[in-house]
Amino acid sequence: MDGLLALMGIAAGIPMLLIGYIWLLVASKKFGAIWVFANLLVLPVIALFLIDWNKSWPALRSPLIVTIIGFILVSMTTGMVN
Repeated sequence: MDGLLALMGIAAGIPMLLIGYIWLLVASKKFGAIWVFANLLVLPVIALFLIDWNKSWPALRSPLIVTIIGFILVSMTTGMVN
């Protein structure tokens, strides 16, 4: 049963992680090309602090939440496989 839950978590988490990350890159394009580059090279959360927080948080909140949920699903369910 744990293997099935892990498979479902990974099957749901990886697409959420990829879609959220790509959505975050597209949304950060609004703030300039340098921020897209920063999101590619630096963790998105750290890059979000580099951008003006008050201006960027409403625009980047949704993609960041989707990315974090996908990351949590993948990281928690990979521990269940062992």
